[in-house]
Formats: sequence, C-alpha cells, structure tokens
Amino acid sequence: MVKGLPGGTGGSKLAGLGRLILAVQPASYFREAAVSTRQSLAISALSLANQANQGILQFLR
Repeated sequence: MVKGLPGGTGGSKLAGLGRLILAVQPASYFREAAVSTRQSLAISALSLANQANQGILQFLR
C-alpha cells in the first residue's frame, strides 16, 4: 500500500500511471535518453582512466 493514497490500491494506480506515461512517450525520447546515458558513461570511463594514468605517472616519478 502506498502511503497517502486512499483505498489500498495506490500502488497499482501508480504502476498503471507509469505504464501510461511510458506508452505516450515518442520513441525519440528513449533514443535521446539512451544517447545521453551512453555519453555520461563514456565521460565517467574517460575520467577514471585519466585518474589511473595520473596515479601511475606519479608513482613512476
């Protein structure tokens, strides 16, 4: 049961609302979200790799 919603069916109502929102989103929305996620992950990976390289360089000095 979801607090704040009467009747004890709040969870199923919210789940239904979530499915409705997903159903009305255009496919381009999901493509853009996927591209944004990929870009964010790539930036994080490059940042981690750069930090590792800097650590190795400092160790070798």
